[in-house]
Amino acid sequence: MIKHEQTAYRDTAVPVMTNVLTLKYILIFRSFYCHLVI
Repeated sequence: MIKHEQTAYRDTAVPVMTNVLTLKYILIFRSFYCHLVI
């Protein structure tokens, strides 16, 4: 039971972390690109 909860938590936490990281990289890339354009 506890093991199942841990795997469920990991399955939900990992995609959230990857989404946050990709969003961070997209924001950094966009700001960098805007600075290049301006």
